[in-house]
Amino acid sequence: MRNIFIACLFLIVLPHLSAQKKMSIFTDSLDQSFDVSDFLITKKGLLPVPMLITEPSVGYGGAMGLLYFHDSYENKKRPPSISGAFGGYTQNGTWMAGALHAGYWREDRIRYVGFVGKVNINIDYYGPLPKPVEMNMSSWIIMQKIQFRISESNFFTGLQYNYTPAQNTFKLPIDIPEFNGIEYNTNISEITALFIYDSRNNVLSPTAGILAQIAPSYSDKWLGGDQLYGKINASIMGLHPINKKLSVGAKFVSNSKLGDIPFYIKPFVQMRGVPFLKYQGNNVMSLEAEADYNLYKRWHLIGFAGYGNAFQDYSEISAGNTVLSGGGGFRYLIARKFGMKMGMDFAFSPDEFAFYITVGHAWLF
Repeated sequence: MRNIFIACLFLIVLPHLSAQKKMSIFTDSLDQSFDVSDFLITKKGLLPVPMLITEPSVGYGGAMGLLYFHDSYENKKRPPSISGAFGGYTQNGTWMAGALHAGYWREDRIRYVGFVGKVNINIDYYGPLPKPVEMNMSSWIIMQKIQFRISESNFFTGLQYNYTPAQNTFKLPIDIPEFNGIEYNTNISEITALFIYDSRNNVLSPTAGILAQIAPSYSDKWLGGDQLYGKINASIMGLHPINKKLSVGAKFVSNSKLGDIPFYIKPFVQMRGVPFLKYQGNNVMSLEAEADYNLYKRWHLIGFAGYGNAFQDYSEISAGNTVLSGGGGFRYLIARKFGMKMGMDFAFSPDEFAFYITVGHAWLF
């Protein structure tokens, strides 16, 4: 799920504001505004983080996490390393639990992300059917990713490994008491080569720079998977300040599959306001644009729009399943020393209306 690990930091820090002697830790000495930078820098041990899940495909829900910022703003030569653990539940019975670590080592020459978790997701699967079928996916998820900076440049290369042993159960749209559903089990084990260019001025809420990636993936039985297939993901995101108030950005994504790929990891359109897993195809392309306007001091207004196309073959791209989405939102610079903004997005598409609580940039992941 998109942006599942979202933090509602206001719920953590507001109880502390009642004590006048602690007021300074939440006040930025630069502009006297509410800010949690010093709180994150000086906090020892684990930081409790309540979360709100707003993904329409699984229903609204809540979660609780623990975050730990290993390194503070005091080490300016690299972003802070962060560890975390979380668990959550939504109104349609979906639940998840996991732990992660994002590390920036050797003055940002090495970047590492590791995640392990258990999910039990109830979701509508569309596929080629005229109407969706209820699906339950129960799986462990293990992901390991490491990147190495090339010399002093903004280029990185690395590897990523994903392992997902999944048990998928479908509920047939017919009333037969003795037939509870169809079960489909599979093991996903794939390795991905990473070729990345990253010139963003901040990894949390960037306002300038480019993030480009080419990531070919391969899966085979000797890796522990059930099927032989390949995937190619290419994406580029660019952000540019027009003036002191306005900045704009664009993001293009292209995903293609090669071979017999499991249905639930086929390429699909991922944009705000678009149902999860609905627009699937052998190939997927999407284009998004976003504008950020600094309305007043730390407050920003956000506007965005997107176009997605899921198609079977490049010769039939004009006959693909297309979708448009758009919306707006707001951000508040909640941690200036970390360059981190927080806010909400309200998104529309022909299928649904959705809202998201966002920490960092919406294109962070």
